Amino acid sequence: MDMASIGETLKEARDAAGLSIQDVHEATKITSQNLAALEEDRFDSFPNRVYARAFLRDYANYLGLDSAALLVRYEDEWCREPEASAPPARKSGSFVRKLAYLFVGLLVLGALGVGAYVALEEYGRKTPPGVGARPRVEERSGEVAHLPKASVPSNGSETALEPKPAEQPKPEAKPVPPPAPEKLVLEVTTLRPVWVEVKADGVTAVYATLPVGTRTFEAKKKIYIKVGQADGVRLKANGKPVPPLGTRAVRAERTFMLPQTPAPRSGAPAPAAPAAPSAPPMSPGG
Repeated sequence: MDMASIGETLKEARDAAGLSIQDVHEATKITSQNLAALEEDRFDSFPNRVYARAFLRDYANYLGLDSAALLVRYEDEWCREPEASAPPARKSGSFVRKLAYLFVGLLVLGALGVGAYVALEEYGRKTPPGVGARPRVEERSGEVAHLPKASVPSNGSETALEPKPAEQPKPEAKPVPPPAPEKLVLEVTTLRPVWVEVKADGVTAVYATLPVGTRTFEAKKKIYIKVGQADGVRLKANGKPVPPLGTRAVRAERTFMLPQTPAPRSGAPAPAAPAAPSAPPMSPGG
């Protein structure tokens, strides 16, 4: 008996689990049209291979099938590239031409080296002796350095010279810490279609399957993110890369908090507390 196709394998697993297309759509966030295309082996209806592979993996994992084996079948059956034509044979004359160029280059380099050597020899013969030598400093005898005379007071007694006071080292300026950022900016890059949930300051910003691309979310205090596939998302917080949420296609979540301004040290006057802002209106769905 012939082996079932990829789409028939998916449909049989769904029927065995007693699920409908709508049930799978609500669980995986894959549209009903894309699910039907997978079960009918219409992989050429997707925009590109990235979408087809991502939907096939998510659907197979949800049904408990071996997604890796199905992806291998998909690559063998739908992604075969035409064999590249054999490169044309190199002409025998190209090797001889390269040797000729190399020989000419060596001759030019040798001529330049001989010319430089002859020029240096000619310059050494024409340069008079002593040119370029360091001048000798003649020592002079009989010259004695005199110390400045000390001032003599009215009573006739001599006083010692007063030494100049040593300069006090200037205190080193303490580094000023950079100001805390005023807002939290989270940059989310999806490497393939991935289900993402983002809440900024408690308000839901996105709750859907995002295609490949980069999106930015802002908040005043914190941002909560939850993804369906940890290895399919890359994050940056305020421009700095964040370690990956995971290395497998599993769900993961993380919360980012805006750093608070440090409290004043003991003995320093505390800054005046700003007036409490009025409560913001609740947005729909918050």
